[in-house]
Amino acid sequence: MTMSLPELDPLDARLIGLLETDARRPYTQLASELGVSVPTAQARLQRLLDAGVLRIICWADHVALGYTSEVTLALNAHPDRLPEAVERLCASGPIRYLVLCTGRFDMIAEAMFRSRDELSRFLLDELRSIPGLARIESMLRLRHVKLSTRLLTDEKDSRPAENSALDLDAMDKALIAELQMDARRTPLELARKLNVSESTVRRRLQRLLGRGIIRIVGVTNAFALGYRGVASIGLKVAPGSGHEAAEILASYRDVRTVGIYAGRYDLMAWALFREPADLDHFISTQLSQIPGLRDVEVMPHLRIAKASHRFPIG
Repeated sequence: MTMSLPELDPLDARLIGLLETDARRPYTQLASELGVSVPTAQARLQRLLDAGVLRIICWADHVALGYTSEVTLALNAHPDRLPEAVERLCASGPIRYLVLCTGRFDMIAEAMFRSRDELSRFLLDELRSIPGLARIESMLRLRHVKLSTRLLTDEKDSRPAENSALDLDAMDKALIAELQMDARRTPLELARKLNVSESTVRRRLQRLLGRGIIRIVGVTNAFALGYRGVASIGLKVAPGSGHEAAEILASYRDVRTVGIYAGRYDLMAWALFREPADLDHFISTQLSQIPGLRDVEVMPHLRIAKASHRFPIG
């Protein structure tokens, strides 16, 4: 998972911090807050984007978009068919994330569906038709406890907002679709694209952002900030202790996501670590403080095969 990334200086770090909280800041505001010229702010941001240090995305609440079923898939493949299986999984529309890992499983994937029927068809038909897959385990995510995209700034609340698919109309969905193509489009550009007034776009954006239906954020490549690894962590806990355990797990800064599941694991998390020793400390010291903990399984990631924040919007 190593890659060539530029060295970051304090100005880069300050710029990333501003974009982590609100990536819709205009260049004039970024320049003012950084104490530099507008051309310098533009050049710095473009350098970070071109180098793969930063992505500007429109994160959207999948439930508000109608995706009511979310599963994590734990997969094994026959060694000689693994590349083919990875290629087919990456091409699958419902799969949003796919990583190759060490441990019990070869791959961990996350997929989203509009209904349980759609999920059933995927598991019974599409997934089982992929050559080379030797083992498939699916775990239904019951609740998000933490979903954090920030690395340099703190979040008051990293819990996803709870919305309903009924919250969005056709104009909302069209606006989100445009922002998922280019999250820094201005209200004027969006208004021209959608053939509505700029004031209409501003009102819609304010509502979508205010309710947590979308976030326009900068997502930083963790490896550019000194992290050297990511791991999926599955936990089994005693009955009745799941919610408390999830809240404690979510309180750790380097834990990026936490979910409550039905399946092999009661809880699953993704965590960053700078060195293998940090991961060892996290497992042996911090995880041991979780009440009711019965078993922990750690699966360090080898490679990200697919990572997509976009959803088909209909």
